[in-house]
Amino acid sequence: MDSINIFCSTIFVDLLKNKDFDKAIKEELIFKEKNNKSNILSNRGGFQSDTIKNPIIIDTLEKNSFAMLNSKYTSLSSINCKVLNCWLNVNKKNNWNIPHVHHDSHYSGTYYLDVPDDSGNLTFFREFSYSFVKPNIKGFEHNDFAETFDVVPKKNMIVLFPSNLLHMVNPNSSHLSRTSLSFNIGLSDN
Repeated sequence: MDSINIFCSTIFVDLLKNKDFDKAIKEELIFKEKNNKSNILSNRGGFQSDTIKNPIIIDTLEKNSFAMLNSKYTSLSSINCKVLNCWLNVNKKNNWNIPHVHHDSHYSGTYYLDVPDDSGNLTFFREFSYSFVKPNIKGFEHNDFAETFDVVPKKNMIVLFPSNLLHMVNPNSSHLSRTSLSFNIGLSDN
């Protein structure tokens, strides 16, 4: 007997410990918070910067995103992995991001710089989950019938996922701010 997985979504998760990268993000955050008003897109409260163009940040994201993708798709040597845009997010207590997708990109990601406990999980949704069969049977909780999947963020964690995957950031319950860098990746043939 064979089983075939259809319509699978792969989420890539890794730890990225790079002091120069973290320093560049912190410097951008200081500049952006001082000089820009917050964008309002999916965020409800908090600060969301405009696009960042820092070459250290862009280069680090491109190299690490390519390595993460190449860990599964091992024939990517002829693929160009380019950051289309990236921005900073600071979510204070009770700030969150509504369910959304990222248009006009192949993969999206988040890098977590500061992550206090209880500062909000990254939740992915099975879109169009109109299942009438919802077994309450042990062993099926996170398989074919699951409607959500949570990633608990950690400091220096980078998460990469298909851009069309519906997701949200849960409210920050901490009195401390959560700081993250979000980005979109475009793929093309070299």
